[in-house]
Amino acid sequence: MGIVLSADTNLEKVLRLKKTAEATTNNWNGSVSGDGKLTKTGAGQLNLAALTNSYKGPTSVQEGTLALYGSLSSSLDFSNGTSLILRTTNPAPSSVGGSITFPSNCVLNLENTNGLTGAGPFTLITAATSISGSPSLASSLTNYVLTNTGRALILSLAGSTPASGYATYLSSIGMPANTAFNANVNGVTIGLVYAFGSPSGSPQNNGITAVPVMMGDQLTYTFDVKNDSNLAVTYETSIDLVTWATPQPVSAGTGSTPAGFLKKQVQVIGSGKLFVRINVTHP
Repeated sequence: MGIVLSADTNLEKVLRLKKTAEATTNNWNGSVSGDGKLTKTGAGQLNLAALTNSYKGPTSVQEGTLALYGSLSSSLDFSNGTSLILRTTNPAPSSVGGSITFPSNCVLNLENTNGLTGAGPFTLITAATSISGSPSLASSLTNYVLTNTGRALILSLAGSTPASGYATYLSSIGMPANTAFNANVNGVTIGLVYAFGSPSGSPQNNGITAVPVMMGDQLTYTFDVKNDSNLAVTYETSIDLVTWATPQPVSAGTGSTPAGFLKKQVQVIGSGKLFVRINVTHP
């Protein structure tokens, strides 16, 4: 017999929940808030059933199973031998406001497969910053394959044609798969948000807005772009923002990048005013 919390719960410190019996399940149906963090130990299962949990501390699953049916506001990490259960029938996939970390022997299962219609892709969970590692699928999901895009776990029917990186990204944010790459969404070109990994659609250099560097007559512009072979990245130069030179391919750059991105660089030489425009296209 498990514990059922139907009312909202406030965590002010560390809550360490331990259930040693494998069959024991704790159901938390209300939202969890506060400044504390949650640590799950023991072989039992904890169900966080609320659509929104706003407590600020991290969630650590050290033993047993966590069933997450809504959102967490901070990071989520799993230890060896643990498991995660997700739901596919909610209006939106589960989400985490920070990062998610999986060891190699964590197992992912679904509450049921009622939300899986067609070949997919199906976005199961997203993370605001990154997802490290990838869990193994439970034996009940042997007909599916799991993909970690860096910020989302995507499930697809085995043997189906893999979705493009852009289509998978659209699925992870709940947008139609046929959304045009140059579509304007809330004032931003959605394809550039995907390509550069920034909410503004502006190029980034290892998580910071990319800025050109002038040394003498040489301009160097270094930025990161999604590691997607379907993306074509070129640059143009101008001295007056009216007439632009013929587009040229960008070169490979050096330096660290976020997971799933490639470093690119533009180097041009000119005197006086010099402008560079980056173009990104997707078929």
